[in-house]
Amino acid sequence: MGHYSTSGPKGLTPEPKRIALVGPFGLSPKGTMRVRAVPLARALARRGHAVSIILPPWDAPADSGRAWRDAGVAMQCLSLAGIQRRRASLRLGLRLWRAVLATRPAIVYCFKPIGYSGLIGWLIKAMPRRPALVFDLDDLEGRAGWAGPASHTPAEAWLREAQERWAMRHADALTTASDFLRQAALAAGMPAGRVHLARNGCAPADPPVGASAWEAERRRARQRFGIAPDEPAILWGARPGEFPPERLAEIMARVWAARPAARLLIAGGAEAALAGPAVALGWLEPADWRAAAQAADIGILPMDDTPLQRARCPAKMPQMLAWGLPLVAHAVGEAPAYIEDGLTGRLAPAGDDAAFADAALSLLAGSAPRDYSLRAAARAPALWNWDRQAGLVEQAFVAAEAPRTAQPRVG
Repeated sequence: MGHYSTSGPKGLTPEPKRIALVGPFGLSPKGTMRVRAVPLARALARRGHAVSIILPPWDAPADSGRAWRDAGVAMQCLSLAGIQRRRASLRLGLRLWRAVLATRPAIVYCFKPIGYSGLIGWLIKAMPRRPALVFDLDDLEGRAGWAGPASHTPAEAWLREAQERWAMRHADALTTASDFLRQAALAAGMPAGRVHLARNGCAPADPPVGASAWEAERRRARQRFGIAPDEPAILWGARPGEFPPERLAEIMARVWAARPAARLLIAGGAEAALAGPAVALGWLEPADWRAAAQAADIGILPMDDTPLQRARCPAKMPQMLAWGLPLVAHAVGEAPAYIEDGLTGRLAPAGDDAAFADAALSLLAGSAPRDYSLRAAARAPALWNWDRQAGLVEQAFVAAEAPRTAQPRVG
């Protein structure tokens, strides 16, 4: 199914394909489709593919029935008319399957192996003559990951586990957002040649970091959040429950002991009771995230060393670097891949919060914030632009369309 041509030393590059990207939910409030699937789809469209994104917006009913084009990508949110139990509706699943087949895809690219996108994978694999099936894994979904906290019933938790294990064994190819997930897929029996690591990407800052227009935007952002010119500003961008508030309090107590004027901006919906100058920003839209990153001098992303955190690939990490925000993180999961210690940010050993606080203070010293900012803004887009990540995804498509007799039989 399909032909491939060589493109110099980089190897095989697929000729233009019809690709249907499928999600398990809508564009919001969850972020996977908005921050990972859409940028990849745009990049694939720039590379000549005919790309559709088809979503069952059970969690975003305001998008029911919407259809539009976005940077060359055909976007479709299915109608929820007549759907009673939106979260788990066989009728909506069949509606999604028909919409996918209507695009006549050569490749069906399912984001997350759970829920509706997992169902589509099962249905596609059962077809006698079918498109190639690729799954994208960006989180640990089974019992070792989100199955417990995200499931409403034990049956749903079991189903998430079953769908994740099935995808890791029966997809024609996989893309993973982290090396941890890649290793999990290999352990489940997927051949190495069919598992492709494609981390989250980023876009360059516009205007460029350090330019006069950027400096003007930074001044306005600091005024917006009430940050005085001589106050160091630290941005903590975390999801609720991502890091224990009491440990953040200990980190910031060490920082404030040395830099009492430092302001902490708490973004992303996380809450913490801190005995210091902290400002809760609440949930932020993408434009507001950018303003918060411009206002801050450094960003901090403390992480527990757990399977969930090792499996994640925080989309905010490369983008904040590209916006010129140097980062401090524990050396957990994908943080060492993104943050070049001593160049674009600082890494602290997992679990060592004293070292984390010291790393944050070192980034706030003297001219370090600006020096690190300029290097981060230059290096992150060069290393992690979305076109580069789309090229890695294309190699998964090559593997998926290889003769299927080459795939092992996995029970």
